[in-house]
Amino acid sequence: LEAARILSKEKFRATIVYAVFSGEEQGLFGGTLLAETAKQRGWTVSAMLNNDIVGNTMGQNGVRVADRVRVFSEGIRATEDVPAQMARRGNGGEDDGPSRALAKAIDGVAGTLPGGLDVFVDRRPDRFGRGGDHEPFLKLGYPA
Repeated sequence: LEAARILSKEKFRATIVYAVFSGEEQGLFGGTLLAETAKQRGWTVSAMLNNDIVGNTMGQNGVRVADRVRVFSEGIRATEDVPAQMARRGNGGEDDGPSRALAKAIDGVAGTLPGGLDVFVDRRPDRFGRGGDHEPFLKLGYPA
């Protein structure tokens, strides 16, 4: 809600859609529904940002970290066929896809915020063995 409040004062060339998903732990039902709806309606999705596990929780060591955030991004696109994947690997482009470009842009902007925010770009789609509501968008070829 805070992001919506702040961004409501700005003008953009595109529409920003805020969504609250349900059913993530049961099979990414909410994320899948929105991704499929976007595809069926022909929406141009420039980016999907998934704010997962927000709220600045306290770590096991009792420390609260409020100045850092991890941004996950896929390298080889989930929608690329094997020849396209091999070509991307062959030219060293696995760090240049849309998802990585988005993560790098977030990293660049975050440091300009009042108080600053340190972004750690995690070069994989999500945490090990975990997933989130951005995955259905990746599977349909949208940057997330």
